[in-house]
Amino acid sequence: MKLNIAYPANGTQKCFELSRKDEQKLYSKKIGDQFDGGLLFPEFEGSILQINGGNDYQGFCMSASYDTDKRRKELLKEGDVGYKCRVKGVRKRKSVRGSRVSNEIQVLNMSLIRENKVIEGLTDCFNDKSHLPKRLSKLCKEFGLPEGSNIRKFIKENREDTSKRMPRLRVILPKDDKIAERKEADKKAKLAQKEKIQKEREEYLAKYGSIRSE
Repeated sequence: MKLNIAYPANGTQKCFELSRKDEQKLYSKKIGDQFDGGLLFPEFEGSILQINGGNDYQGFCMSASYDTDKRRKELLKEGDVGYKCRVKGVRKRKSVRGSRVSNEIQVLNMSLIRENKVIEGLTDCFNDKSHLPKRLSKLCKEFGLPEGSNIRKFIKENREDTSKRMPRLRVILPKDDKIAERKEADKKAKLAQKEKIQKEREEYLAKYGSIRSE
């Protein structure tokens, strides 16, 4: 079994090979479980690892929605693990692996939650961000620009420095927040109107009773 252990704090990742005897210690553990890394490797003694997912020997991914170590064929919708929805609203029956680790799992993805010792290639190095933030205020802070600067013009002039980190520029402006606030206000107003109509209906029925056709 192969273990892909990621360290989100530094943006690094390293692959480890696990023998058949050692991987038996992970059997019956499920996605989301945390345990001491010394269970697998001595250099991880005192460190906390968390299981995030994995794949079996045929490439079917693990899903946290099913508490089993077997493969199941479920009706998946948009957002579910193992199904990429290409048409909105379309559901499809696909095969996924349960959330528990078994001898059929080939690759297991983990993350290092808390480190105790320096691990070569994982905690002793640092990888820069692969993408820039989308919010305008955070972009200005990233490049040291004053608030409200023309960030698109700056990106075009400094394309050599930022092209590897930003394949596509999608800036979230303050007006987008106002649009979201307006939508939320409209939603609350509709809900209040619905509750008002329901309350008036209940008062009418309590006073006059229901009208039944004879």
